[in-house]
Amino acid sequence: MRYWVWVAMTMVVGGLAAAQNVIGIWHEPKIAEQSGHADPKFLAQLLRRHNFSVRLLSTEDLANPKVLTPQKVALVILPYGAFFPAEAVDNFRRYLKAGGRFISLGGYAFDETRDMGHGRRDTKREGEAPAEPKWEKVAHGKVQVTVGQNRIRIAVPKDAPVDWHRARAFLNLRSSWRYLLTGKVRTDGIQNGHGAYLAAEYYDANGNRIAFQQTQIVQRTTVGASWVSC
Repeated sequence: MRYWVWVAMTMVVGGLAAAQNVIGIWHEPKIAEQSGHADPKFLAQLLRRHNFSVRLLSTEDLANPKVLTPQKVALVILPYGAFFPAEAVDNFRRYLKAGGRFISLGGYAFDETRDMGHGRRDTKREGEAPAEPKWEKVAHGKVQVTVGQNRIRIAVPKDAPVDWHRARAFLNLRSSWRYLLTGKVRTDGIQNGHGAYLAAEYYDANGNRIAFQQTQIVQRTTVGASWVSC
């Protein structure tokens, strides 16, 4: 496994001039090792063996605009799959817009942001969505809506009326950004042609609905779940 990772790394970083560029590797001891994660210190050892300048970056370093710049760190390696520190999101976005580059190993980076205890993004800027949406139930009293980490379960009993039972959250969006709503929908026991789907409603500053999008309606999933996006 380590050999495969090293081959992939060589292909990507081979274009960097070893003497003039620093490769940063995020190193966070608080993250428990999982399958697919790479060892930051092992990667640093391999790269230094091939004459690359390497620096282990703490979570504080990723969040510090004086430390993480394309001039100081040409490439950042994210070795923990989908994990990324929530407190470093803003600065990392600035780093990429300024010309910085990154490699994600073991999964899709930013799928799961975590507060690593070095400060939180508690302040909400104008036009920016909150770090974690607050979900609310919009359903009949007999319907059970359970919100967990990256999962929402809606259980509709047979004696509940037919309706658009749902959970919803309001987010502030930036007009100049593009957004993709994607997820997995799994159904069980649905009858009479009904189904489940993801949807997005858009409102102006006065609360008037100006647009609506929804995915295809999933009526039945036998194994696993169906990917949908809008």
